[in-house]
Amino acid sequence: MKILIVDDDPGCREMLLGHLNRNHELSLLTNGRNALALLADEDHGFDLVLLDLHMPRMGGDKLVNALNEWKGLNVRFIIMSGMPKIDHLQALPNVLAVLRKPFKMTALDALLSGIPRAA
Repeated sequence: MKILIVDDDPGCREMLLGHLNRNHELSLLTNGRNALALLADEDHGFDLVLLDLHMPRMGGDKLVNALNEWKGLNVRFIIMSGMPKIDHLQALPNVLAVLRKPFKMTALDALLSGIPRAA
């Protein structure tokens, strides 16, 4: 699976990279604005975006809202955050799940196992 990790916390990026790099093709970014530019290309090829909620320049919620305004959006999101009230984000289009940080990698693995690859 081709996964884009968007998180401003280097520790979280390193942890995800170390856990997921054996079975997935990964790309890393540190803010939503850069992710928006990358995902603007319809041929980006990402199956999934692991997205931190609070980041400088553009947070995850703003990125998801901006991308969901595009017709034919072909990417799905798992939102990650340490904030206490994030469950409402599950209702956003193309959001598959919300993970509260810190989360167990087994929870992430279970989510990933049920996601089909993009066509």
